Amino acid sequence: MKKNIITLSLAVLILCTATSCVKETYGNLNATIEGFVIDQATGMALGNVLITMSSGKYGTTYTGSDGFYQIVEVEPNIQETIQAQKEGYTDNRRKIIPRAGETINLNFVMNKQP
Repeated sequence: MKKNIITLSLAVLILCTATSCVKETYGNLNATIEGFVIDQATGMALGNVLITMSSGKYGTTYTGSDGFYQIVEVEPNIQETIQAQKEGYTDNRRKIIPRAGETINLNFVMNKQP
C-alpha cells in the first residue's frame, strides 16, 4: 500500500513538472507586432497615429506620444497588411507574415502630404 502511494505521488509530480515545462516552452504561440512611427522630415515621434491590420481581427490601436504602438496575440502564419494613418500624412502600409512566438519590430516613417 505504501509503495502504491509513493508510486502515485511520483507519477503526479512527474506529470505536473512535464506540464509546467510544456507551458513555459510553448505557452505563447501567437506573435506580437510593435514599433515606432516617426515624421520623415523632422525625425520626431508621431503620436496619435492610427494603426490597423487588414484582417480587422485585432481592432485598432494608436501610437502614444512617444510614437510607440503594440499589437499582441496576433495569429501566426497569416499574411497581414499593417497600415499607419494620420491626418495630414500619406498612409503607410507594410505586409508581414508573423511567426509563432515572434515579436516583429515594424517601424513606420511617415511623410506629410503636399
